[in-house]
Amino acid sequence: MSMAHSIGNQIRMRRSILRISQDALGTSLTPPMKQQVISKIERGRKEPSASQLFQISHQLGVPVSYFFEGLSVPEPKVAADVRQRPATYSPAAINPASFKQQSLK
Repeated sequence: MSMAHSIGNQIRMRRSILRISQDALGTSLTPPMKQQVISKIERGRKEPSASQLFQISHQLGVPVSYFFEGLSVPEPKVAADVRQRPATYSPAAINPASFKQQSLK
């Protein structure tokens, strides 16, 4: 299942539990969203923006993270040797005294 479908299912289930219509949810957002757009989001045909998802979560009384529960995060697609290479940067190795203060002119 795609992320869009999963988020849409979570929105639909929560909205149904609260007995809120698609139209009522859409009109409660700023700017208002048409019922058809809410329907497309719930069916996974449209991904909501971060702002829209934040507003939807607020209207449904859940944190934004609610919509991502149970989703698996795919392994990043990087070369295996890059993942195994040790880090060469250590914040503890920085000596603040080595930086000279420069005046801005």
